[in-house]
Amino acid sequence: MSSTTTSLLSKRRFLTIFICQFLSAFSDNFVRTAFTTLVTYYIAEISEISRSILITLSMALFVLPFCIFSASGGKLADKFRKSRLIVWLKAINIIVALIAVIGFLTGSYFILLFSIFLTGVEAALFGPVKYSILPEGLKKSELILGNGLIEAATFVAILFGVTFGGLFVSHDSFDVYLICFIILAAAVISYVFALFIPNSTVSDPSIKLSANLILETKECITFTRKHRRAFLAILGISWFWLIGSVLISQMSNLTKEVFGGDESVFTLLLAAFSFGTGVGSMLCNKLLKEEITTKYVPTSMMVMSFFFLDLWWASTIFEKKDYLGGIHYFLSNVEGIRAFIDIFMISVAGGIYIVPLYALLQLEIKKEFRSRAIAASNIMSSFFMVVASSITMALIAIGLSEPQLLFILAVANFFTASYICQILPDTVIKNFFQMVLKLIYRVEIEGMENYHKAGKRVLIIANHASFIDPILIGALLPDRLIFAIDTYIARKWWLKPFLTFLRAFPVDPSNPMATKTLIDKLKSNTPVVIFPEGRITVTGSLMKIYEGPGMIADKADAVLLPIRLDGPQYSVFSRMHGKLRLKLFPKIRMHILKPQKLSAAHDLMGRDRRHEIGNRLYDIMTEMMFSGTKNTQTLFESFVHAKEQFGGNTTIIQDANKNSLTYNKICAGSFILGKRIAAKTNYRDYVGFLLPNAAGTVVAFFATILYGRVPAMLNFSTGLKNLISSCKTAKIKIIYTSRVFIEKASLEHMIDEINQHDIEIVYLEDLRKEIKFYHKVKGILKALFPLYYYQHYFTKKKYKKLPHANDPAVVLFTSGSEGLPKGVVLSHSNIIANLKQLSSRIDFTSSDKLFSALPVFHSFGLTAGMILPLLYGISTYFYPSPLHYRIIPEMVYGVNATFFFATDTFLAGYAKYAHPYDFFSIRYVFAGAEKLKEETRKIWQEKFGIRVLEGYGATETAPAISVNSPMHYKPGTVGRILPNINYKLEAVEGINEGGKLIVNGPNVMLGYLRPEKPGIIQKPAHVTQDEIYEGWYDTGDIVSVDEDKYVTILGRAKRFAKIGGEMVSLAAVEEAVAKLWPENLHGTLSIDDPKKGESIILFTDKEGAAKDEIMRFLSKEGYSELYIPKSVIYIEEMPLLGAGKIDYMSLKEKLKNM
Repeated sequence: MSSTTTSLLSKRRFLTIFICQFLSAFSDNFVRTAFTTLVTYYIAEISEISRSILITLSMALFVLPFCIFSASGGKLADKFRKSRLIVWLKAINIIVALIAVIGFLTGSYFILLFSIFLTGVEAALFGPVKYSILPEGLKKSELILGNGLIEAATFVAILFGVTFGGLFVSHDSFDVYLICFIILAAAVISYVFALFIPNSTVSDPSIKLSANLILETKECITFTRKHRRAFLAILGISWFWLIGSVLISQMSNLTKEVFGGDESVFTLLLAAFSFGTGVGSMLCNKLLKEEITTKYVPTSMMVMSFFFLDLWWASTIFEKKDYLGGIHYFLSNVEGIRAFIDIFMISVAGGIYIVPLYALLQLEIKKEFRSRAIAASNIMSSFFMVVASSITMALIAIGLSEPQLLFILAVANFFTASYICQILPDTVIKNFFQMVLKLIYRVEIEGMENYHKAGKRVLIIANHASFIDPILIGALLPDRLIFAIDTYIARKWWLKPFLTFLRAFPVDPSNPMATKTLIDKLKSNTPVVIFPEGRITVTGSLMKIYEGPGMIADKADAVLLPIRLDGPQYSVFSRMHGKLRLKLFPKIRMHILKPQKLSAAHDLMGRDRRHEIGNRLYDIMTEMMFSGTKNTQTLFESFVHAKEQFGGNTTIIQDANKNSLTYNKICAGSFILGKRIAAKTNYRDYVGFLLPNAAGTVVAFFATILYGRVPAMLNFSTGLKNLISSCKTAKIKIIYTSRVFIEKASLEHMIDEINQHDIEIVYLEDLRKEIKFYHKVKGILKALFPLYYYQHYFTKKKYKKLPHANDPAVVLFTSGSEGLPKGVVLSHSNIIANLKQLSSRIDFTSSDKLFSALPVFHSFGLTAGMILPLLYGISTYFYPSPLHYRIIPEMVYGVNATFFFATDTFLAGYAKYAHPYDFFSIRYVFAGAEKLKEETRKIWQEKFGIRVLEGYGATETAPAISVNSPMHYKPGTVGRILPNINYKLEAVEGINEGGKLIVNGPNVMLGYLRPEKPGIIQKPAHVTQDEIYEGWYDTGDIVSVDEDKYVTILGRAKRFAKIGGEMVSLAAVEEAVAKLWPENLHGTLSIDDPKKGESIILFTDKEGAAKDEIMRFLSKEGYSELYIPKSVIYIEEMPLLGAGKIDYMSLKEKLKNM
């Protein structure tokens, strides 16, 4: 029993009426059950038909007074003080008890029938006052609980009354004096408790009583009918008492004649009914959570109908014996167990059904007429029961059996439930779908408070993941919503039943009046739902976003409420068949985001306004797709989630050495290898990795993370000096590498030098030899329950807490192109957030295949080339080097890759040697890390028919900041800023266009490890003259952002030359020269110049390059003479970093040595 229930029962204002009702119900049912048992089993001279009629008559005599005296009881309760009236009635009850005692002592069933009639009179007068006094003594929030307790008390009392009434008469030599004592004791105790009921107020002392009981009854019913909701509640209550009275009245004959049970079985079934109703009454308070609503009424009616039909079915096939059996005999039969469960569940559903109706009746009617309204309920209930008893007697008289009566009752209840469904269609549909959806899809809703904040004039926008999306939104949101749906879809016959209940509004896109109607609906404060994609996704990500919903919201001045549906795309009702691993019942989450108002400049009109609104709506939708997900998992937890989602046996990794890995193999390998790595390192140590793109690298990476170590991906392409500096910066004491890789890459000299700095080198081949069979078995077993063992390692064995998403996940190192490398510490959350930012704009699916050649020590290669495909179920082919310009196009063709990532340098090399058909299977090519040249873009478009999507980022942002997407693409830019990345442009002296880009967001690094402070994470911060902005990262890049929020890179702040007071971008000079010699590579540096301040030095691998030729070309193209380099230096091979960018530090060294 809950503390709230206990608290209410301890209050005098409730306990006294509770006890009075309990004892009254107990006494009434004790007398009637004792009489019924007496007639059924011990008065032999009565025929079977007469016995059935006599039992039914006893019920009718008890119910009849409710039809006659209830109205008077209601008037008495409203005219006099209710507490005093209860005392009077309990005194009268003692007299009635004495008459019943005389009946039992004399054995006269005529006197007993008379006492039953008088009991009905007293109950009819007591009924209105006991329910009308509740709202006076209880708070509104206590009303459901109070009614539930009263109903529970009533039926528990019925249980006790029925049980003991049948038990005490079931023996051959029953003690009549004990029966008489119980009847008198109950009446006297009830009277005593009535004396302690707190004084109540008088509702209407001016009421006049009338001897014309029929007129009073008519007036009572007529007045109540004017209050539709209250009258519907009365009809619902009356129907419950109709079916309950028929079932109870026929219970004895059903037990004896159908199930062949004795009086103990009869008592058991009555007890099941009474106890079940009490359980349902108490359960109702938990379901409704103190809310007074009828939302479960139709559903509970349907449940009753189902179990009534099953009870009828069980009764028709029960094999009755020649003798009357007891409880053991009855329950040893499957049909007996079914009958017991059916009766119990009918009564549980009945309890859930009846309690809110009583509470609604009490709340709907004013205090002055409340008692008479309850009296009207009792009158109608009694009338229904009398009619039911009459019809039942007539049906029995013409020869219908008890099972046939049950069938009629089941059918009648079904049609009544169907009628209620027509009266309350929203309630029925919402509750039915709520229960089904929450049961089978385990639906979670987050942000319901945002729905209430949105107000009435709200346009709900959601991603369209499946056919069940409208049902999810319509059932789980509180109000009745209008759904805009395409006219063509609305005509489909199989959708029409759902569209009726969902209030679908067919919209013809070619008819402007349909849009106007939707605007009018919003202006009338009717919530409207639109799916801006206009169709169900076939990619798993957002499809094209139409501007229409944005314009509707703009013209209606409505608030937009974004809702992210996550999970329906994995259901069989999606259109992702063959693209995702679908489940019958995937878990679904509904994320309701904060309401937003679309904003556009007031002077924008026509097409320009529509364009601006469309862009803003797209931003809201992509931000919704990102914000509607959580970044609270570590990379290993996300990997396990992907394993469960896409299947452990799915082959996810292949490499050039013909190795292939499934999710299960990666998981098991991580446990096996991770144990050995953990034995040589400490928690949160930075562990060095010197490895190529290969299957083993994936296992080593997750093995390290699994045991709470932080992998540090070492860049071997920047030279020995930078590599040693990186190890010192991160305090790396151990490096894992591969002997085969070291030999093929000719890095033996590097290993020798590393050994001289007290850094241990461990070869994975040597570790593999240490792994025994039982190690493999343990790893495989742990991979069956990966999260358990992952959590167990940290919470039980070592560190008492789990790794957090904001803990360091990996260390990458800057290229060292402008100084010694810095360690960039990225958290689990940084990486996962960036992947989700990308996936909100790009449609990655598990039907894709990635060709990954960018090295994993590069942020682009690690995040996009390795982690993204693993977490999104994308099969990946690892290739060890991006420099094999002839081989890679053939490999892409051979593995049927659908997308890959590269830099401009690599793309230009592939285009030079590739056959036009080599990239036939490619959907997307992404370029980053350096500026994409126009010549490269053009040749990919013309030769392969592929639009290269240029993006921009930094190691410090994990890495993506912006990207061109299939839906939002502008050549020459690096796309639009990704969702949830805040940015600002800081003015730079001497630069008129754009500014230095400063960013902040969930993908911005934890901080730097700097060479001057090894091992210490320095959090990112942007420092100005006035303030320090913590968490902001200064990219050092000069960019411009146009009116559509496309970003254009103008150059790096550090790579500008100040010539004659003007700032000249070195990157712009390189780009200009590349137009002259597009087949070659060019790098620029600035040097001090005593006359101009600074001058430009050009390095190029173009043999015979001359300054005069450059000067003529630049002049012809309209460039300023400031772009002309002071000197042109030819080098045979341009030094490059591992990601394909020019190594400017090497150029500085060359210049220094000249």
